[in-house]
Amino acid sequence: MEHLLTHTTGFEVREPADASYLYDTSRKPVSLKESIYDVFPPVVREPGASYMYDNFASRLQGYIVQQVSGESFGSYVENHLFKPLGMNSSSFSVTPELADRLVPSYDGEGGAIPLYGFSPAEWPEGSMLSTASDMALFMEAFLNGGKAADGTVILSGESVKAMSSYRMVIHPDLPDTTYGFESPVIPAQTKGEKVISKGGDILGYSSLLWILPDRRTGVFVSYNTNQDLRNDLFTAFMNHYYAGGQSPYAPKGYQVQAAAELARFEGLYSDLRIKLLTKVQANADGTLTVSDMLNRHQMKQIGELLFVDEGGNPLAFKADNEGHILYMKYSNLYSYATKLPENPAGFPDVPANHPYAGYILSLRSLGFLTEELSEPFEPEQKVTRGAFIHTFNTIWSIPESSNPSLFKDTGNSLYGQDIQAAVEAGMLNGTGNGLFEPDRPILREEAAAIVYRLLTATGIRVPGSTAVLAPGTSEWAADAVRSIVSWKLHGPEVTEPYGISDYGSQRALSKQEMAALLFRMLLPQ
Repeated sequence: MEHLLTHTTGFEVREPADASYLYDTSRKPVSLKESIYDVFPPVVREPGASYMYDNFASRLQGYIVQQVSGESFGSYVENHLFKPLGMNSSSFSVTPELADRLVPSYDGEGGAIPLYGFSPAEWPEGSMLSTASDMALFMEAFLNGGKAADGTVILSGESVKAMSSYRMVIHPDLPDTTYGFESPVIPAQTKGEKVISKGGDILGYSSLLWILPDRRTGVFVSYNTNQDLRNDLFTAFMNHYYAGGQSPYAPKGYQVQAAAELARFEGLYSDLRIKLLTKVQANADGTLTVSDMLNRHQMKQIGELLFVDEGGNPLAFKADNEGHILYMKYSNLYSYATKLPENPAGFPDVPANHPYAGYILSLRSLGFLTEELSEPFEPEQKVTRGAFIHTFNTIWSIPESSNPSLFKDTGNSLYGQDIQAAVEAGMLNGTGNGLFEPDRPILREEAAAIVYRLLTATGIRVPGSTAVLAPGTSEWAADAVRSIVSWKLHGPEVTEPYGISDYGSQRALSKQEMAALLFRMLLPQ
């Protein structure tokens, strides 16, 4: 339970699938138990050693409450929290009465999102409906040592203390989680105050609760679209009411280390939750350059394992007992990033000097390639369209779809649910006549188009149009291939004689070429 409560289980990431949202009222939700055992993740890291905010862990806690109490999770919370506090507008399920009062939500383009339910019907990790007035009742009780206004005890003093104290920290100045609360949404804006917070998002709704226990102050905000407005509100609130406070990351006179000493921080780091890569480089002036897909920052050292960027935002590292760096925490406050091994184990047919070894072995160390290291990898083997989609979806955490297949030839495919999920995500089309051809080797231009669609649709990269292509690329794929070449998302198979790039668009993609494309896709620009 300690690991579940602090998001330190070491579980492989599991996120709710799109099928967890029910728009069709005739569909029956799965049970809480089914939703857990259908996707129960393996433990892939030492429990207690790393932090990764984990919705599955919270759902499992709800199931444990249900099993121990003998009540459904929603009933337990209703009887032991909502009713005693008078939170009459709060529920973990969309009741008819609350549905009538629920404000509509909107997508990023301003379009209204239809009312939906949940599968399972109650998500312990995030389906709670409430109001600011109801949440104020909870905050008042919490700040009153667990007692409601009428003296009813909903939490023991020991529980309130445990929920107010950080149990997991990567650095004393950059905490991770209490029992139930998280670090502030913008650590650099706490003005030296102790802050605990809890944010939440479901489709079309975002919220944030933050409490300053020492000030007996709490704030709750929710709104009906998925944006980071809450971060701006938190900053404005702290700047207004605690303007005289100091940033916890103000320079403290720490002696900057030499570049040689900073070399231990260098390398690639993979986020435990969303798998994106961050690159850390040591500079001669004693700073670090930290870059990811979207940004590049200069970091100044202010402590043994603590740095700040130009905006005063912290970065912290975690080392083992011998000083070797294991993890970092920076742009994603809700997960550590693990340092990739410099010399990962290899396959019998992929020696260290193999031209694609870095790509293949790095993807394998990230868990995206599942072949056994004791067996040949067969790097020149062709990749089928279905197998490519499976690996691509795995990297981007796109869960399998439970919806019927759009294509006539994927219903019985090993990768049918992956293909349907990619269709629903807007990543691919069929080959005509209602077919997808999952077992046909994927052409290099087809793979390029899938990668291009995701990277440009998400704003991770801007289309590149400067590359001059050799003849052979289909007109529909030309923009994608030019961009892939401009972004250098390929291995040594792409040549550029006389400034003209020969991408080999009509050739089938090999496993080693797929590794180069997908690994370089994750690298910082």
